[in-house]
Amino acid sequence: EGPRTRSRPSPPYHVRMTTPVDVAIVGGGLVGMSLAAALAESRLSVLAIEAEPPPQPAAPRWDERNFALARASVL
Repeated sequence: EGPRTRSRPSPPYHVRMTTPVDVAIVGGGLVGMSLAAALAESRLSVLAIEAEPPPQPAAPRWDERNFALARASVL
């Protein structure tokens, strides 16, 4: 019998990937999420991977958007 190994439980945000996908997008920034949105209606299975959990939303005191995309600008 080999040495016993103790596996650490994953933090709740991190999960083990067990299902194959067609496209894995690494990075949840503007480009990664734009690509995920563009592929959402395709027949491909898409997975977005981000190392950090999403920030907790805070009530903005002003319009904090850096980019605003209208549906017509992404078609």
